[in-house]
Amino acid sequence: MSEMGKGAGRIEKSRLEVCDAVGRLLELWGFRRNLGRIWALLYLRSEPVGAAEIALSLGMSRGSTSMSLQELLRWGVIRKSWKPGERKDFFEAEEDVAKVIVRVLRERELPAVDEAIRSLENEEKKLASYGPEGKRLRKRTADLLRTTRRGRSLIRALADPRGPGAAFLHGFTAVGEYEP
Repeated sequence: MSEMGKGAGRIEKSRLEVCDAVGRLLELWGFRRNLGRIWALLYLRSEPVGAAEIALSLGMSRGSTSMSLQELLRWGVIRKSWKPGERKDFFEAEEDVAKVIVRVLRERELPAVDEAIRSLENEEKKLASYGPEGKRLRKRTADLLRTTRRGRSLIRALADPRGPGAAFLHGFTAVGEYEP
């Protein structure tokens, strides 16, 4: 293998390692690992990529790749792209990582936290009439409710495109900035 071929192989191996790391990270956030892997692959590529190449690069079935691409399109973290003279769809990643995070916070995390708050509020009210043990549980539930409301405030601050949280997110995810 030529030196250039070895270098390309090492680059591709590193690219796949990054994809796997992002996939594991997004899995911790409750997304399927392959969603993170596909988004990272597209984010790292300089050109839009077709579904067949994505499947081949990541060792995924075409069906799984297609379903994952549709989900990523719904989240707005990738978009379709076309190449002149080509009939198939190509895909590219949203490069503004802060925009991706804000969207997930607004569309997924905030509704889940709001639902938890409603449930905690409802149970806290009921516990008042359950005697001494209910009183202790009510206090603990109130503590959880306070903590959950603070968490919601933090998420709202990060998800507000005009707020200080958004400036913070944009500050550490600026595309094109690299400091070795």
